[in-house]
Amino acid sequence: MTYLVATRKNILILLLTGVLMALSPLGAVVVKENALRNKRLFGIEMPENLQSFYGRHDRINSVSLQEYQAGPYAVTEVVIDMASSPCQLRMYHTELASLQDVQAAAPNTPRGTATIPPGVQKAANKARDKANSADPPVIKDYPITTHAMTIEFRVSTKKELEDFYRTFVSTYTQNNATGATDEADDEASARGLAGTLFQIE
Repeated sequence: MTYLVATRKNILILLLTGVLMALSPLGAVVVKENALRNKRLFGIEMPENLQSFYGRHDRINSVSLQEYQAGPYAVTEVVIDMASSPCQLRMYHTELASLQDVQAAAPNTPRGTATIPPGVQKAANKARDKANSADPPVIKDYPITTHAMTIEFRVSTKKELEDFYRTFVSTYTQNNATGATDEADDEASARGLAGTLFQIE
């Protein structure tokens, strides 16, 4: 009888653990305040593939998020510009655009264009899903690209990138000095990032 009760208890614990794991996001942004001993720095890490960036928090000129189409790809990109640095940090997620998106974005598309046949749509969706689930590294093709002065990271999901952007901007702006009016206040305006480490898991 005792064994039966213990087994039921173990099963209940395993079921609850499984439910909690299913409800937890697969990718997450973890913020570790005061993780870096040097408080002039902030860091961004992707521990899974050993990629990282560390920079001075008082040298951030701007942080931006944009979405655009690059050939067959829909790109979501975060750019962090650093003062006194020839490089900028780019973090992006790419996925193949749907046939409808490509058709809508194509220049000089006649109005009333025929719909895409269901068989073609199904095959395109299957190929798109397979391509989007792949996680290829960043590829730089010198000298024909403009990537020479960028530090680039590819993030596996759009949600992870958007979560990172929201978290980073919130941390960056949370301690803005009230009434900051000149460059002397730059360090005060970036204090929220001091010693902070962002991990994209």
